[in-house]
Amino acid sequence: MSELQPSDKRSAFVGMIVTSILLFLFAYGIVLATNAKFAGDESHAAATK
Repeated sequence: MSELQPSDKRSAFVGMIVTSILLFLFAYGIVLATNAKFAGDESHAAATK
């Protein structure tokens, strides 16, 4: 097998960081879209009081 080169390690960390940021933004976008969809729905809020 070939040995891991230093440039490969740097690329792997950059890819991991970029992927983590993109996954966070994707999940945050889903939360924002869901909150916007149910912003005017007060039927569940009254049931929890």
